[in-house]
Amino acid sequence: MQYLVIIALVGSLGGVGYKMYSDTMNRMQNLANEKAALEVKLQQQQQALEAQLAAMKLQEESLNDMNTRAEEVEARMESYLKIFKDHDLTRLARAKPGLIESRANNATDKVFLEIENDSKEQ
Repeated sequence: MQYLVIIALVGSLGGVGYKMYSDTMNRMQNLANEKAALEVKLQQQQQALEAQLAAMKLQEESLNDMNTRAEEVEARMESYLKIFKDHDLTRLARAKPGLIESRANNATDKVFLEIENDSKEQ
């Protein structure tokens, strides 16, 4: 009778041990699958981050170029405004209307010709 109790006890301990072992193996397999999925997700996020950084760098370079061009345009605009500021065109037009009128008409024709050339279909 004592042997039966010992055999039953050893058998139940073996069954519990096997159940714990199989449960631990299942958990390890699930964790390994989750780890692999997270590693793939991490790689995708790193690639997306690198793409965003590259796009941001390109955008920064474009912005710097635009700022440089804007400064050049501003400098040209200031030089043009200085010309008008330095010369009193109204007084000159009243004094010599033929001189100003022909120059204004020629300059207007040039501007209109440039606009026409720019707006033509290519």
